[in-house]
Amino acid sequence: MEVCDSTAVSVDTICADYFMEVPLHAMDESVAAESRETLTNLLKASSELGVTDIVIPCLDKSSLDNKKTVDRFANQIRIVLPDAERQKINLSLETNLSQYNTMDYTLDCSPFLLCLPNGSKIR
Repeated sequence: MEVCDSTAVSVDTICADYFMEVPLHAMDESVAAESRETLTNLLKASSELGVTDIVIPCLDKSSLDNKKTVDRFANQIRIVLPDAERQKINLSLETNLSQYNTMDYTLDCSPFLLCLPNGSKIR
């Protein structure tokens, strides 16, 4: 925080690349639980640092490549979403979902907003 204060530069967004290697929606429940705990800790630390946005990459090894993984991801996000709302942290996704029929892969976790590269939005 001292560096931010002395330079007038702030860090508002964190890209949590950790989740590319340890996905929230991992098939192994112990891995998924570890990721949830990490995200919960990151939310708390982000709030203390004044960060307003966390980007969760869902690409490569952590790709949301079928309905089952999307459903697992949505279930994990539902668990941590109350913490994000309480901490006033926005969760954003970096995905490659545009290559799929998005109507089949809608994330049903209000107030999550899924924005696609073509500019369309799914609530």
